[in-house]
Amino acid sequence: MLNSIFDVFLFIETAMIFAVLLFCVFLYIKTKDVFIRRTVFLILPIFIIYLYSYGYSYVSKFFSTFSFTHSDNWLNFTLLNAIFIVFVIGASIIGTNTYVTNLYPVPDKNKKISRRIIYALTIIFLILGSFSALITSNLMESLPLVLNVIYPACSLLAFIHSIILLFYLKKIKIPAQRRLVKNFIFSFIFQFAFAFIDIFLLNQYDVSFKFTHISYLVFALLSFYYIFTLYFAINIEKATPSFDFVSQIKYYDLSDREVEVLKLLLEGRTNHEISSDLFISINTVKTHIKNIYKKTNVKNRLLLSYKFMPKSKNHL
Repeated sequence: MLNSIFDVFLFIETAMIFAVLLFCVFLYIKTKDVFIRRTVFLILPIFIIYLYSYGYSYVSKFFSTFSFTHSDNWLNFTLLNAIFIVFVIGASIIGTNTYVTNLYPVPDKNKKISRRIIYALTIIFLILGSFSALITSNLMESLPLVLNVIYPACSLLAFIHSIILLFYLKKIKIPAQRRLVKNFIFSFIFQFAFAFIDIFLLNQYDVSFKFTHISYLVFALLSFYYIFTLYFAINIEKATPSFDFVSQIKYYDLSDREVEVLKLLLEGRTNHEISSDLFISINTVKTHIKNIYKKTNVKNRLLLSYKFMPKSKNHL
């Protein structure tokens, strides 16, 4: 009975995270938004792990009475899948770190150093994880080892990031960035407890459900809500009082140079044209545009144009 309840939970989780993944992929194809791409790269490996957890539970139960499940071919198949999941977890580690480091209010130089460290640690993990699967006394247990122990243990990276972000939270002044940080902290702050339950308690029972999944599902749903409100004009941030270009400039605290860049952006000028008109470098133009996006809580020119439309035309 308990296994059936857990299986239902896992099915619901898998379906929900798949729906969020499809939505993000579709929107990324339409917008090429870098933030959505990072979200996809974080969710996709987790979805694959969900599928394996769900699929392995049913496959192992269905085929447990068949003799070929003890053959060398089946053992090799199980081992190859275990090593594959190790690499999927490695992709999850990189995806999580890439997503989170862009939320930290630190210089880009520090972010690059952090990414390089994680890449190096991921390579070490891939080697050790694959080796652990290979030296398992019973190769049939290699895939459960990866799903039930290695995956929850590696999810602690997200927990560590959530703790660090707690200390940075007061330093983050940009509303959109602050909201994303809060979403991440809320999603993964309990990950240590979930991982402990999965590794030391649930691992003793033949269940496919993992409490670790809960954190990633919450993150996926919060990301979906954030992206949906951002792209479909359900603005949960403090609304702009009224459409008046001067008032909006003051409201978003844009500098004089940023206003000049903004006006040219709204005219549809390219970065090169803006650079030529204002006699500034391309890199300077990109910096101003990045600052404008942050202050106005948008991710691309389409949303920027939408935000500064007169209200009578303000629709998608």
